[in-house]
Amino acid sequence: MLKRTGTILITVALLCSVCLAREIAGVNMPEYYKLGQDNLVLNGAGLREKFAIGVDVYVCGLYLKSRTTNAAAIINSGEPMVIRLQMVRSVNAQEFSENTLAGFHESTRNLGIDIRSIDSEIKQFLQVFSGSISKNDVFDITYSKADGVRVYKNFSRTPAVTIKNMTLKRALFGIWLTNRSEEKLNVLRRGMLGQ
Repeated sequence: MLKRTGTILITVALLCSVCLAREIAGVNMPEYYKLGQDNLVLNGAGLREKFAIGVDVYVCGLYLKSRTTNAAAIINSGEPMVIRLQMVRSVNAQEFSENTLAGFHESTRNLGIDIRSIDSEIKQFLQVFSGSISKNDVFDITYSKADGVRVYKNFSRTPAVTIKNMTLKRALFGIWLTNRSEEKLNVLRRGMLGQ
């Protein structure tokens, strides 16, 4: 009887662990994220496809203290939050960095931020993508009031970059959460907002 109960408990535990992840393009995005003392929940996730050619590039998930569809509130919030970006293919690091910079340009325009005011912070952030970017690489872009923006690559305990600047944080999260000129980015945004 005890053996049977143990087997049932193990089966239930395995089923629950499967339920606690969302799969997109073969990537399991966990439903929960622990950032310091904060327990965050997956707000939404989506797939970034390269425009025109429809090639899958990465899966992106947004973690917040509580779910919301209000992009402006997320961008302007000082609450802890995380964007997890997992590559589904290897990409050219320079091209990825250039695309991210283009995202900063569009995000700052959308938010009314003078991009020149955070030029050095953007350059510092882009250094994260200076090495190789391979399939299955994971970038955790975290924000908290205490630590600012931090980026961790492949579950490292040491951040690849730390930037304490709320304007940069707004522009950075705006890359994924503001309305964009490319419709495939808007599809990703809606997925991250759980819409």
